[in-house]
Amino acid sequence: MKIYRRGKKGLFCLRLWIPEHYREIEPRRDLFLSLRTADEATAHRRAVETRDGIFANLDRRLSARLATEGTPEHYDKIRDLAASHGVAYKPNKEIIEGPIEDLVARLLTLKEADPKAESKETTAALLGGVDQPKLMVSTLFDEYEKIAKQETEGKTPDAIRRWRNPRIKAARNFIKAVGDRPILEITRDDALDFRGWWLDRLADPEEAAGSPGTANKDLIHISGMITKLCTFKRWSDPKIFAGLALKEKAGRAIPPFESDWIRDTLLCENPIPELDREALDVLLVMVNTGARPSEIHGLHADDIHLNAPIPFIDINDKNRTLKTEASKRQIPLWGVALEAMRRRPDGFPTYRGRDKWSTDTNRIIRQAGLFPSPDHRAYSLRHSFEDRMTAQEIPERIAADMMGHTIRRERYGKGASLEKKLEVIRRISVTSRI
Repeated sequence: MKIYRRGKKGLFCLRLWIPEHYREIEPRRDLFLSLRTADEATAHRRAVETRDGIFANLDRRLSARLATEGTPEHYDKIRDLAASHGVAYKPNKEIIEGPIEDLVARLLTLKEADPKAESKETTAALLGGVDQPKLMVSTLFDEYEKIAKQETEGKTPDAIRRWRNPRIKAARNFIKAVGDRPILEITRDDALDFRGWWLDRLADPEEAAGSPGTANKDLIHISGMITKLCTFKRWSDPKIFAGLALKEKAGRAIPPFESDWIRDTLLCENPIPELDREALDVLLVMVNTGARPSEIHGLHADDIHLNAPIPFIDINDKNRTLKTEASKRQIPLWGVALEAMRRRPDGFPTYRGRDKWSTDTNRIIRQAGLFPSPDHRAYSLRHSFEDRMTAQEIPERIAADMMGHTIRRERYGKGASLEKKLEVIRRISVTSRI
């Protein structure tokens, strides 16, 4: 850092070097800022005291100029520049119509920060010279994804795809129904038109558009993206989608399998020939663990403990995102579940991190005509496991620890030990007739 005197007896000034990446908007290589004193010692002291703030403020000003006007990035830079001067950014109209004290304070701040009003960015930041950006629905997801990184943290590429696609689809459907709009100019009528578009599609038998639940997902995703974006950008949330959900029919509960079906279909000599052996072993592990399919085929080799005094699988969030915090648990292996895991000491690489096991397995079993009813599916094995615990009057806390359920009261202690869980599994396990 160097200070320079302007003239033989002039005021000292601080030299500010312009970073290379700002060359396109600021051709000067350096700027000189007056320290407002002709005394060298005072100039050095002021330079030391103010240099960090001065450089930071210069960076904000140049960054605001570098961002393209009218974009969300430019608006954010102007807002940050206002905050650096100790005021909240407000539109010009709001400042003029507000308290006179606020306007005077902003003018005084501007005079102090930029006496000659050379920086239009500083003027715009303090006096509200930049309109809120017109972010279009067509770019809504791209902007939303930038601020929603935490929602995909730890997810597999396939899980991220399943997170992204419905939100992208919702925005595309809105544009089909209503047209592209600046999100802050979407009206209640636009939201009602989108709802009406979905009602027309659902009423048209040739559309095969899905169910009211499908429409509601679109409404939820559009509304959720706008709300979160407005929150993080400090914009006013229009909340124009509130109360527009379509009425849905109550879904049918997934019925459990009877133990006889499990024995005759899965534990027989040649179970489900059409199903590949890796997928079948996931089913067999479900039988006597009650674990979710994704928890099983998401296992890695270091989650599988076959040589422990009590063999077990460790369901954790080291390599994947779990449904709830309560899903973290260790489940002993016994009977057909242990046999299946011994065949898969490294897990299930064909299905790990992918959303295809349930689709493929349910389709094959259904095509083979093996499900007891149209409402049954592979997940019914988990319901069967829970029903068998209920029949044996297993205490609620232990049952919750086994299933990975969240309990409605405060959770104390470590929960059931592996020994206690193994005792439960032995009591409720399904074994082969052979």
